[in-house]
Amino acid sequence: MINFKKTSLLIIVIASALLAGCANNATLLPHGNNKYTVVALSYSEDDAMKSAMNKANQVCSEKTLNVDVTKQNSVYQGVDKSQKAVMGIAGDVLNAISYNKSNNSSGFYPGSSRPESSKDDYKVTLDFTCEK
Repeated sequence: MINFKKTSLLIIVIASALLAGCANNATLLPHGNNKYTVVALSYSEDDAMKSAMNKANQVCSEKTLNVDVTKQNSVYQGVDKSQKAVMGIAGDVLNAISYNKSNNSSGFYPGSSRPESSKDDYKVTLDFTCEK
């Protein structure tokens, strides 16, 4: 016979682990008196902002309070965008040359060798207060 309590506990543990994997990548820094800073990193500025706001909303909603953003800062900290474009073009040229040598054809797709973005290209910092 299946033990209902053990089965339920196992399901809760597995679900929690799966949800933890989906959690946003925002770091919370409490300052006291319902004041916080949250720092979020992402591939895009929009995703980093959403992650930071989600964390702020989560913290304040747990206290049944509302978020009041007092300061916001967004910084691009990835590879210089101009350098990234030059590296992408150089990669396209090299791919085209090697593709043509190996296949004797021109089946090349520009942009296929663009440098990848990094999950910490954008950093968003929000200072907020939880209030009524």
